[in-house]
Amino acid sequence: MLNSNTRICTTCTSPTPTQCSLCEIHDRKQKVVCSICEKHYHRPCLKKTNPKLKSTTIDWSCMICTTTSTTSHPINSNFAGPTQQLNLPRGIKIGHINVRDLLSTTKKDLMRESAVLTVQRFMGTHDAEKITDTLLNIVQRFQLQKEKITAIVTDNGANFVKAFKEYGTPLDTDEDDDEIEREEISSLAFDLLPSLPTHVRCASHTLSLCATTDIEKANIVTPRGIENFKVVFRSAIGKCNALWNLASRSNKTAEEIKELCGVALDKFERLFLLVKVECPTSTEVEFLEEYVKAMQPVAYALDKLQGEKTFYFGYFAPVIFQTRKRLESLILEKTRFSSKIAAVLKKSIETRFKNICELNLQKCAPELFSAISFPFIKYTWVPEETRERLKKAFIDEAKQIRSTILGVATSTIGTKVPSTDDKFFKFEEPDPNSQVISNDVELECIKYFQDPSVELGCLDCYPSIRKVFEKYNTALASSAPVERAFSYGGLLLTPKRATLSDEMIDKLVVLKVSYGKSN
Repeated sequence: MLNSNTRICTTCTSPTPTQCSLCEIHDRKQKVVCSICEKHYHRPCLKKTNPKLKSTTIDWSCMICTTTSTTSHPINSNFAGPTQQLNLPRGIKIGHINVRDLLSTTKKDLMRESAVLTVQRFMGTHDAEKITDTLLNIVQRFQLQKEKITAIVTDNGANFVKAFKEYGTPLDTDEDDDEIEREEISSLAFDLLPSLPTHVRCASHTLSLCATTDIEKANIVTPRGIENFKVVFRSAIGKCNALWNLASRSNKTAEEIKELCGVALDKFERLFLLVKVECPTSTEVEFLEEYVKAMQPVAYALDKLQGEKTFYFGYFAPVIFQTRKRLESLILEKTRFSSKIAAVLKKSIETRFKNICELNLQKCAPELFSAISFPFIKYTWVPEETRERLKKAFIDEAKQIRSTILGVATSTIGTKVPSTDDKFFKFEEPDPNSQVISNDVELECIKYFQDPSVELGCLDCYPSIRKVFEKYNTALASSAPVERAFSYGGLLLTPKRATLSDEMIDKLVVLKVSYGKSN
């Protein structure tokens, strides 16, 4: 303990108590010294690295000095030891904080490895220019090579969208001649400026907008003599929100609700009477039951898209297709409320995920190729009439990746002068090595399409397909893992730490998340 007036430790009577280098609490009794950097730390702030006893002590080393894994700690001289050698990541995923997602290429299971790089706060208006500068500074700070950054994932905020629209890497799309000419003229001045990597909008956030904003704004017309949909919707949801707010603000109310509630709805009215909220009418109860039924496909999709360890980008497009298919079946039931809600959700999904629903190869190639290269999915989720087109595009992509690795072009290389007297004509001839590679990759893809195995381990037999899988399945479709990292902030930002600097908060969150993943 410390006497706040004299600043002297009452346990060891030291007039200059040493504070913990992480939590900055002046209490010497519970401290140990790092065997590498010789700084003082509390035992909860440390990680035991050598369980063997040395003399009568245990060799303790702080987490800052012992984190050497390339997949569990940021690349930063402030964090890493002096002799530490770290490799660059395969991909980076940035939401509000910077996270990198990697697929283990040394393991046959292709399990995902991820780690927090940094937590940064920037003051003032969060406009596109500041967001761009912050992201570019993070990339430069950790010396990330742009070609190894698979994607940057953010939510649908207008500031993020504008930043990547103006400063991001453009997609290869078909445009009119006038647009292409203007782009060539205007891009001359920006060729030497750094640009942001490919942008991916958070799929779970987009789907949440379909289930909230689009439903609330929907103009659902009900037949004459039936209650207005918007009136019933707002009234029922308003009463549920009132119940939720009371339960979250009062511990006593929350305990009473927990004691009363069961699984069945027979206690539904008693629950509202308990907290003195107006009970729902029979129409509102019917609406809530059908509302839950209509939202089930979307809820399942959100749960799937927000996964991290077992989720791959290849799930993205099939989940959207399957959600739309389930909503179509609900529409055919012609119920009082759920069919109308399902129709609004289906239209909203087709609008917000237009490129995926239309299987647009120019604008959503990563979503399509990641699914086809996933053995569990392949092409079974797409309509029969489009499968051959996707197969051909996938084979071409596999050839391109294979040729890039080998440094050989897949089309034609060089020119050859015909052995004729007329030297005027020069015809291109296919390179024999390129043709062999093309045939091998095409045969490999055909065997892969016919292989009934659904395990990731089967990709070991198809090296070209595995390269496509690693390229397009490294990123995540959602920024939910980034949002989950913020939950550690509540554990760290106690009143005693209110004066900590941004750099110290950055270190604490990174250490906390990394320590949680390693245990």
